[in-house]
Amino acid sequence: MQQSELILRDWGTTEDVPMREGHQIQQITVNPGARLPLRINDFQCEHWVVVQGTGRMTLDLQSFLVDVGGSSFIPARASHSIENVGEDSLRIVAVHFGSGVSEKSAGDPSLQGDQATPSGIAH
Repeated sequence: MQQSELILRDWGTTEDVPMREGHQIQQITVNPGARLPLRINDFQCEHWVVVQGTGRMTLDLQSFLVDVGGSSFIPARASHSIENVGEDSLRIVAVHFGSGVSEKSAGDPSLQGDQATPSGIAH
């Protein structure tokens, strides 16, 4: 069985659990004051659950606070981002599923913080 992989980013870290058919589980850590780039997944859906900290979630045109126990369903083609507005690390467990989940999407470059398009939205 493969080990999980911890990946360092400018804004924090991601830790990918080994890929399973049809879904990927990832722990995302966002440093205090940092933000994931706004992004859109063309074919996959996501479900984010906050397990530590407080964040300001942006989902399409809405912005709202989420804290421990809070969750958000992100449908395919919805623009989404999260900013850590707390003093401690923000940890999210993300489940990616749908026809767009693959080895390529598991290592999604838009989570690296440097792949935004001119519109500011990463794909």
